[in-house]
Amino acid sequence: MGQTVRGVSGRSLDVAGHRVTSFVSASYLGLEQEPRVLDAVGRAIGRFGTALAIPRLLAADPLSRRLELRLAELVGQERALLFPSTTHAGLDALPLLAGQGVVAVDAWTYPTQYAGLERAGRQGAAIHRFGHDRLEELEVVFRRAGRRSPRVVACDGVYSDGGGFAPLRRLAALARRHGAVLYLDDSHGLALLGRRPRSTEHPYGRGAGGLIRYAGPLPAAAVLVCSLQKALGVPLAFVAGPGPMIRHLAASAEAMIHSSPASVADVAAALAALDTLSREGERRRRHLACLVRHFRAHLADSAIAARSNGLFPIVTVEFDSFAEAVRVGTSLRRGGVWPLVQRSPRDLPASAALRFFVTALHRSAEIERAVALLEASRARAVSTARARS
Repeated sequence: MGQTVRGVSGRSLDVAGHRVTSFVSASYLGLEQEPRVLDAVGRAIGRFGTALAIPRLLAADPLSRRLELRLAELVGQERALLFPSTTHAGLDALPLLAGQGVVAVDAWTYPTQYAGLERAGRQGAAIHRFGHDRLEELEVVFRRAGRRSPRVVACDGVYSDGGGFAPLRRLAALARRHGAVLYLDDSHGLALLGRRPRSTEHPYGRGAGGLIRYAGPLPAAAVLVCSLQKALGVPLAFVAGPGPMIRHLAASAEAMIHSSPASVADVAAALAALDTLSREGERRRRHLACLVRHFRAHLADSAIAARSNGLFPIVTVEFDSFAEAVRVGTSLRRGGVWPLVQRSPRDLPASAALRFFVTALHRSAEIERAVALLEASRARAVSTARARS
């Protein structure tokens, strides 16, 4: 079961009376604790209550409609539709796109898409997995499909294992050749990535529209699904794409008919977070890039090998065994630092890894302490292994 967090201040958590610095949050810009966001939540609840409490198919509050318009504009799509989560979004959007056609799925696609893929398969779509970024395998899937349609390519924009980017323009070009729609989960890219950088002043690109903005105009139709938890610190999601498709989705989606609408607090928080992004998003992203550089520099000074995809804020330290990773991770937790322990990472040949998710709420001193504890823990592990041999 998850641990009970009794208090939060920046990335410092009170876990059962023990103060730890969290490196397991992927809320990269730290907007969930922005005072203006919290104030906006209070005002919205005072006006509408905690929720409209009417199925979305029947009515919507003006905040939700405004948020959908702003999200569509942010990612450069015609329309957007809110969902409780990316799992809910996939359950409704993937079967609609797939029909009884073909869905080709990247093998590393995040599990939140699995339920939607299973539903699409039950309604008659053929589901095929291809090796991660193996476009030659994707080509084979569509060649063998003959004239079967519709066709969908499902993948992530940024993969949570290490923060690697999908080869988006090549994927889109292949999708176009085969008449396929690209279904892209860009939860880790939204609000962090923007138009491709031309200078170090904008290390993640300009703006906040995600990997599609970073990659540039795509040569194929794309439907985008994103969680707002990473981007804006809000437990909501949306699907964005062509207007007719989103209108059809709004009229038929079970989440619109049978689920409660988004809470007023979440919608108000997302709108206020978008306002904060427009005012100071560039500053926050530059600050985040400085923290990532700081982390990597201290690791290098301590002779600790680490991996990251450029300045993407996921820093990975590899281990030869899961047991060793657990020992070091446990030692860090006791010292007040909480990394993510991962067995058999898909992006690494190592047996295990510690992942550190760096965010704009971290302080330099917290990063330095994490590296110092990591260095001491690894040294103890090496010393113990030598003693046993």
